[in-house]
Amino acid sequence: FPRDTSTAWEHQILTVVSIGAGVGLAMAVGATRLSSGATKLPLWRLVSPLALLCLLSTCVTPPAAQGLAWDAGAVTTGPITVPVILALGAGFVRGGDSGFGLVALASLFPVLSIAFS
Repeated sequence: FPRDTSTAWEHQILTVVSIGAGVGLAMAVGATRLSSGATKLPLWRLVSPLALLCLLSTCVTPPAAQGLAWDAGAVTTGPITVPVILALGAGFVRGGDSGFGLVALASLFPVLSIAFS
């Protein structure tokens, strides 16, 4: 990571924006899946390739950013974020479908957004 203070500040802003963009993209993908009736697609078929992509992105991410990327995924499943994500999922659910896949997506997309930023 950069040692210059102005560059470090810019890096912090980029990190926060990347995590936010990752969660936003995850919510967009999850909401589209739930509202379009694409819930017939099993969740594991959506999450498994993303998890594999996260693991592969670790190989190309600089070592200093690997931990940050995985921590970004973990921090998005905190006590404030999860109820909001679950409430959003409950709003999009139709019939007996489950909106719990949104939390899985919200923890994978930030890993990718940090890894590729």
